[in-house]
Amino acid sequence: MHFGQYLIEQGVASVDQVLEALDAQHESEPLIGSLAVRRGWLTVEQVLTVLDTQWTTGLRFGRQAAQLGMLDETQIAELLNEQKHAALPIGEVLIARGVIARKDLIQHLRTYLKDCGSPQRLARGA
Repeated sequence: MHFGQYLIEQGVASVDQVLEALDAQHESEPLIGSLAVRRGWLTVEQVLTVLDTQWTTGLRFGRQAAQLGMLDETQIAELLNEQKHAALPIGEVLIARGVIARKDLIQHLRTYLKDCGSPQRLARGA
């Protein structure tokens, strides 16, 4: 069970609040092209080329860059991992939106981890 679902079941947050927080969490993720430029793997011009080509192919940025020979699979995996870990945790979004106080979130997180599994297991998507 995901932490957002746990919070819903505990009556801490509504379904709408969790969905809105997930949207905000997604919006907080840096763009793959920006990350690739920061790492020196792509230039701004190359990012624009990938974006321009995407309009006709509909491929995701990493797939399009790979098809154009600009990024390899290892680089794409690293960028996606960095993007995922750079996103705001859902708890931080809910705190910022006034849904839950930090001290209450910490208590719920402790209970959730105790009941639902270790942080390492959760990090793997279990």
